[in-house]
Order: sequence, then structure tokens, then C-alpha cells
Amino acid sequence: MLKNYIKIALRNLWKHKLFTGLNIMGLSLSMSVCLVLILLVYDHFQYDKFHPKGDRIYRITTDIKGHEGPFSEKYATSPLPFKNELNERFSFIQGGTNLNSYLRGEIRSPHKILNIRSLYADEAFFEVFGFELKEGNGKALVEPFSIVLSEELSDKLFPDQSALGQTIEFEDHGSYKVTGVVKSPPGKTHMQFEALGSLSTLPVLAEKDLVSKNYNSWKEHWSGYNYLILSDPSFKNEAEAAINALASEKIKYEENEQELIFRLQSLNDIVPGDITSNEIAFTLPWFVLMFFGLLGLIVLITASINYTNLTIAKALSRAKEIAIRKVNGASKKQIISQFLTESVITAFLSLLFAVVIYRFLIISFNEIWIFNMIGISLEDSLGTYGYFILFTIILGLLTGIGPAVFLARIKAVNSLKGNLTQIKSRKRSVFKHLTGKRTLISVQFTGDYSHP
Repeated sequence: MLKNYIKIALRNLWKHKLFTGLNIMGLSLSMSVCLVLILLVYDHFQYDKFHPKGDRIYRITTDIKGHEGPFSEKYATSPLPFKNELNERFSFIQGGTNLNSYLRGEIRSPHKILNIRSLYADEAFFEVFGFELKEGNGKALVEPFSIVLSEELSDKLFPDQSALGQTIEFEDHGSYKVTGVVKSPPGKTHMQFEALGSLSTLPVLAEKDLVSKNYNSWKEHWSGYNYLILSDPSFKNEAEAAINALASEKIKYEENEQELIFRLQSLNDIVPGDITSNEIAFTLPWFVLMFFGLLGLIVLITASINYTNLTIAKALSRAKEIAIRKVNGASKKQIISQFLTESVITAFLSLLFAVVIYRFLIISFNEIWIFNMIGISLEDSLGTYGYFILFTIILGLLTGIGPAVFLARIKAVNSLKGNLTQIKSRKRSVFKHLTGKRTLISVQFTGDYSHP
């Protein structure tokens, strides 16, 4: 049966080439915009999926007491001493790592001078996260003034040679020895860095007054990051209570000083997430993605209205065809299935043209300077196209269901006489006098007023 529907649908689409072309053109333009928006939302749900322990990794965040809520004054940072204290006291915490944002400024090698994104990290970094070393070993961040470079930065600073063992100068922070090169991660991550300096360097720099001596203070929650590994995600509430109890023990507030509340945030909830200050890298928060999703829905509705208008208008010339099929025994269900098949095939034909436009839109999106500055770029994958196909099927069904039901309700006898009056309701209704022409005009005005 489906094979017959497809055969008849292709025959009708080919027979009415101008009508088919108009529908495909309108749908493909709208779909291309929707595809970019789908990619943008999909992309933000793919962050940090490559870490083997990702489902058990949590970050300690800081809230200002009295300002809780979805748009609260929330910080991705927290006091550095948390990690070691919690590791020593609680068995349900099976490790963790500290990071610090003080490593910044120009980096110099014999070949280049660059401004880069960088962090200090302790020796447990590669035990917690799924980043892999291309050169070096797990002890790459143990010694002070050690530094690990990303694969891309290594190629920039030391082209055509190994970076391992080389020395680089960091503005105001001294000389660092390259002890490792990190492979490019297999997926996107909120932890965007080009270099990691050893956290053991900070005490030396603090002694020289090159960084704040309070970097390891319990009240310093501006520059440190704590990532913990729980033995099981079910211990989250217990761990959060332990963190705040420890904070009450260690942090003594002055009069009128704002108190802090500490929470655990799952690694998988960081992107997309709430608006959070002191993030390692910029990503779009969840409500911005919801806005783009709503924008895509508006574009989709507009495309559906336009398709419905054209299809119902074309129905005026296909009414007798439908009537003859009904006389020959075709049921409403079969009529609806036939027109839904046509709309889905039209949507897939539109997808072919939409993908071409979409590829150009991605290039334009990635060239927008604001997205370049904040580090957001779009890259599609095979998984993305699976969502595109699902979107196309849903679009085909949504755009086709209205015309399909409209045409299936046409009376066969009246259609043969040239009258497209719908079946009258048994109950009194304001719609009982609506003809196909009046319905078309109503839908058309609805479509016009849907545009700003």
C-alpha cells in the first residue's frame, strides 16, 4: 500500500511541476533556517560527553545567600581547599581536581608570541577528565613551572618539531617547561584551554607577589575551580550537605559580609545551564537556546501555513480526482494517507535544497565576529543529519495534515458538481456554511497576520 502511495504521490508532484516547485522553494528556505537552529541547540547538548567518568563528575559552584533562583548571582568558582578536605573526610568522594584562572597573558616561544586561553591545574587533572596526552605522561603537571600545551598550540609554537622539553615564557609568570601535549578532544567541552600550567607553581608565584597570596584561602571563591568524582550520583545531596557543613566550619564571616552557599553541578548540566559568572569558557545558557527553539517553531509554523494555503488552493483542481477515488471505494483514511505521503515526499525534496542553503548559512554563522570572540562555532555530524531527517518527517506530517483532512471531508457528489462544501455537522455550527473558497480565504488571512 505504501508503495502505491509513493508512486501516485511522485506522479502527481511531477504532473504539477510549477505547484511542486513553489512548495519546495518555500519549504526549503524556511527549513534551512530551522536546520541551523536545530544544529545550534543540538551542538550545546553534546558538550563533555567523552569523559569516561562524566556521569559522576560534579563541580562545586557558589551562590550568594539570599539571591537564589534560576537567575541568581551564581559563580562557577569556589574555594580551592574544598577538594583536599573532602577527599580526606568522605568515602563517597573518590577523587577530584583543582583548577585556577590566574594563568593569563602573552606566551612566547622562539617562533611566536600569542595570547591564549590557559589555566593552572593540579596533577589529578588527567585522572578526572577524559583528555589524553599525545606526548608526556600522567605526571606532566606535578613539578612547578611545568606546562601542558594543546595539540593546536604546540603546532603553532613549535612547528615541525616536538614541543616536549621546550621552554616558553609566560608574561609576568616566568619560564615554563613543556612536559606534555594534549590531543584534540573527541568532542566539545566547556573546559576550553590552550595550555595548562602546574598548580604547584602558584605557591612560588605567591611568594614573589606575582599572584595573590590568598589564592588558597577559604574566602577566595573567585578564581578556583573544584571538580569532584562521586562514587555514585545518588550521593549528590549528601555530598552537597557535607560541603556546606565544611564551609560553615572553615569560613568565618564578618558583620554585614554576604554568606555563601555551595552547590554541586553535574558535568552534564554545565552546558546548557544557567547564567554563571567566572565560567572557563562562554556558552549559550538554556533560556537563549529556548529562544532559538521558539524562533525555529515560528519559522516552522509560517512554512506550514504557506504550504497549507497552496495545497488547499490546488485542491480546487483536484476535487474531481478525489471524488472519483471516493466513488471507487477509497476511504477517508486512504485519502488522508495519500496526501500525507505527498507532503512528506515534498518535505524530503525540500530538505535536499535546504541542506545546500544550510551549508552556506553555517559558514556565515561561524564568520560572525561576536561568535568568534566568545568561541562558539557550529560543526555538523552524522548524528545531526539524523535529527534533520526526523524534523523533515514531522514537518511533512504537520504541513500535510490540514490539507489532507480538508480534502478527505469533501463530499464526492458535490465535488463532481464543482461544489467543495464540506460535510455538514449534525450539530449547529458556525462552520456549516464554510465552502472551500471561504476556508481558503480564512486560512490565507491567518497566514498573513502571522507575519510581523
